[in-house]
Amino acid sequence: MPYLTKSAVILAGGKGTRLGAVSKRIPKPLNLVGSMPVLWHQLQCLEANGVCNIIIITNYLSRSIEQSVKRYPTQNSNTVISTYKESQTLGTAGSLSTLEPDLKEPFYLLYGDIMLDMDFKRMNSFHLDRNSDVSIIIHATDHPEDSDLVETDDNQQVVRIHSSINRSPNSYYPPNSNAGVYLFNPSIFSFLPHNTKADFCSDVFPNIINKLRVFGYISTEFIKDMGTPERLEAVRKDYLSGRVALKNLKNRQKAVFLDRDGVINRLNGYISKPEDLTLYPEAGPAIKTLNATSFLIIVVTNQPVIARGECTLETLKQIHWKMQKHLSDHDARIDALFFCPHHPHAGYPGEVKHYKIRCNCRKPETGMIDEAIWQFNIDPSRSFMIGDSQRDIECGRRAGLRTIWINRTNSDDHITSQFTVGSLAEAVVKIKTI
Repeated sequence: MPYLTKSAVILAGGKGTRLGAVSKRIPKPLNLVGSMPVLWHQLQCLEANGVCNIIIITNYLSRSIEQSVKRYPTQNSNTVISTYKESQTLGTAGSLSTLEPDLKEPFYLLYGDIMLDMDFKRMNSFHLDRNSDVSIIIHATDHPEDSDLVETDDNQQVVRIHSSINRSPNSYYPPNSNAGVYLFNPSIFSFLPHNTKADFCSDVFPNIINKLRVFGYISTEFIKDMGTPERLEAVRKDYLSGRVALKNLKNRQKAVFLDRDGVINRLNGYISKPEDLTLYPEAGPAIKTLNATSFLIIVVTNQPVIARGECTLETLKQIHWKMQKHLSDHDARIDALFFCPHHPHAGYPGEVKHYKIRCNCRKPETGMIDEAIWQFNIDPSRSFMIGDSQRDIECGRRAGLRTIWINRTNSDDHITSQFTVGSLAEAVVKIKTI
């Protein structure tokens, strides 16, 4: 039977200065969402996932947190919750080393100002499958400018952390941010400072990427920082609407699958460099509208430019980072992106031969959608495929999705789709009325 992580640490010592006057009265983990403090939501979620040994690190207004923990009604009789007050403010990583004697097995670590409802057991399985030492939850962000962004390779191994400071405004960066939830093996303690102020993203992770196996676990679940008044209010609204619980991957999800070229960006031949990519003006606002619904937004795109030798994987990554950056300018985000690099016809100059194969991921085959359905527990019968070509619509049909054909030019092509519209914006309106 796979090992189930049973320990967790919650960092609840911060002052919450971004919350302004509110944080002077109560520590930020005790702000109410619904009828309970954020801290209690975290404790309930951990217990529901089999975690029974929970340590809460406190500092600012520590007595209030200790009293709240005493009042918390544990869900399981074997749950033990303890508090540890750090002697000085040591950042997100500085005080963890003192807990080494108590953490001899893998453990989760959560920031105390995060509202979440997630399937920790899925993260646990990912951690074991990758033989990971450190797993970092990463998710798409619509505010990359103030987020630490995590770059991973094709196997989701972390290759670089892009700090929110010192980033070039003329460069493109990965769209996935650090969500503030980690799964650590005890080997992490060899790389933690002792009684020295340090933060994971700026001080610890850059130092261990080439020394430990560090992976980014992509989650579309509700995991949000509520550290500002605006974000706290937004989290409260999401909770009351039921959105927080619905996003837990224990529940079947709804998704809108989007083709890229001709749907999000203008057709411009084979796009082989970032400067070739131009988004339709409607794309950002339309996707932002979808983000406000319960649908996941997932791009599935054929990219034979890789097999043709016209574009490298690194350049394609830059193209997609540009797309996602321009979407974020409209507060829009893509939850996940899948691409097929293959092409079945070989024998051309400059081609990359190992990509010149018949595969199960090139649309109209359903491999990319099948992978997304498995990864994010998607119900195809409640999901949509939006595309501008016969292969997109056929792919959606084979996968059991409802299909929407974008016919921008009023073409008389005979493409059999359940719905036909003139733009992505019209497709979004159609989805909201179904």
